[in-house]
Amino acid sequence: MVTYEEIFAKIEAYIKKADPTKERKVPHTFLFHITQNGTVVRTYYLDLKNLKFAVGEHPADCTITLDHAMMVKLGTGAVKAAEAIAQGHVKVDGKKELAAALDKVLELLHQ
Repeated sequence: MVTYEEIFAKIEAYIKKADPTKERKVPHTFLFHITQNGTVVRTYYLDLKNLKFAVGEHPADCTITLDHAMMVKLGTGAVKAAEAIAQGHVKVDGKKELAAALDKVLELLHQ
């Protein structure tokens, strides 16, 4: 079974190999709070404008809080972000409209 750590490792690898001269499809920053039993167990920062990835808290345009199992479902394409948000499985703070770009970000993992 895939873990959320493996999904974020794929995201990190994608960011590292991305061409810094190309225009960004989603030029924003995201902070992911991954929870287990309601407690944040890991935080990931994605800067898709400047191609940076980090573990830990950073200011971001959009903060996404979700359970580790839901992150696996999103990361494997089993569930779409809009569906998970609408059903209350994903909490979005900050620029909520950026959450719509979440599917675009996660689709990069399937290329």
